[in-house]
Amino acid sequence: MVKIERDHHSNEITKIADTIQFDSDKKTISEFQMYYENNRINLNPVFQRDSVWKTPQRKNLIKSIYENIPIPTIFLYERYENNKTTYDVIDGKQRLESIFMFLGLKGYKKNKFPFKAVYIDNEDRAHEKNRLWEELDEQEKRKISQYPINTITVKGNLGDISDIFVRINSTGSSLTRQEIRTAKYLQSPFLKRINSLANQKSILEYLQNNRIISSSMIQRQKHVEFISELVLSIQNEGPIDKKNAIDRSMESGVLTGSQLNKSIKEFNETLKLIKKVFPDIVSTRFNGLADFYTLFLLVWRWRYKKKKVLANYNTNRLLNAYLIEFGNQCDIVKRQRDSYQIDKSKDTLIYINYLMTVQSSTDSINQRRNREKILMEVFDFTLETKDPFRNFNSEQRRLLWNNSNKRCSICNRKLTFNNFHADHIKPYAKGGKTILSNAQVLCAEHNIKKSDK
Repeated sequence: MVKIERDHHSNEITKIADTIQFDSDKKTISEFQMYYENNRINLNPVFQRDSVWKTPQRKNLIKSIYENIPIPTIFLYERYENNKTTYDVIDGKQRLESIFMFLGLKGYKKNKFPFKAVYIDNEDRAHEKNRLWEELDEQEKRKISQYPINTITVKGNLGDISDIFVRINSTGSSLTRQEIRTAKYLQSPFLKRINSLANQKSILEYLQNNRIISSSMIQRQKHVEFISELVLSIQNEGPIDKKNAIDRSMESGVLTGSQLNKSIKEFNETLKLIKKVFPDIVSTRFNGLADFYTLFLLVWRWRYKKKKVLANYNTNRLLNAYLIEFGNQCDIVKRQRDSYQIDKSKDTLIYINYLMTVQSSTDSINQRRNREKILMEVFDFTLETKDPFRNFNSEQRRLLWNNSNKRCSICNRKLTFNNFHADHIKPYAKGGKTILSNAQVLCAEHNIKKSDK
């Protein structure tokens, strides 16, 4: 049994120690290989991070093992599943992955790599030579297979295990805030849904193709954090303070069930609109996280709060052109500012003010509000507002019916008052007004078929 030492960090670890058991022993590489081949070890539990080790780190690990140099302790979480003991890797994923890659185990064959082994020639001179697993002799293979690794096996409540993970993770790269959230709030319904959403192929491709999020940022779960911000901002109906809002949401479980479903639906619709209206994001400054966040929230507000018309092709082209030009002017003013040649005239003031919101505290709620306010002033006039009434009322329906020929305007089918549909001639989505001069009689079939209602 391992003794838990108190440190200056916390009283929490003492509470955790009351419910968790730590068993210390040594496991050989061949044992870990057996666990892997029998599906008894899970390298990717929900609280674990994506791979971040580079090949040189992996090679150095194998060299240490070959030279019988001790490597850091591996922490496992023991659980009983499907009538057998299974282990989740709390800390040590990179080390075990590197070992499995070197051995060329199933699933890792394409990642095989050699390490530099030192050997002595006939004249007692030391040399280094790249060696693959297959190139080792039986004695060398046996030495590696029987190499003992200090292992601590943790047993207890899964929720407490995540706290342990946050504390003992010993990879060379520090955890990001989102990785800590993944560990700490692994049971959060919100986190599970956002993880699923953020890792959808279409969303990952859009974020990467438009250089909004890089591959390395995805490895560090920054895309999950960013999508969390956007969904929470929708639920909040405005900008949030990044520093606190996500943690607060996961702690309180404030966004679940139907509310979460609604926010995710609006997220998907907003992203679809951005793809349609602003196809050139990648070549503008608005593929930066701070700028894209504000643009996303502005489009959401246009769609769901201000009821702006976003289905007009010509207007959308104009809007895209304005966005590109606004971004270009911001870049020009930034260059001038950086070279101390800035023109502080009235024409450049709006660009100066916008740049001030992205130079410091970019994720604070005040800076986000300021950015959105500026973009509203620039772009709002371009868009037509939809009629506040989406549907024709009963009086309008009666007047339309009594002044019509009682037939569908498209197929000329004869209708009755009980089965006719009142629909817009100019589609509502394209700015059509809900007035009698823009109304037509349709049958149910053709009303449903219209995709631009």
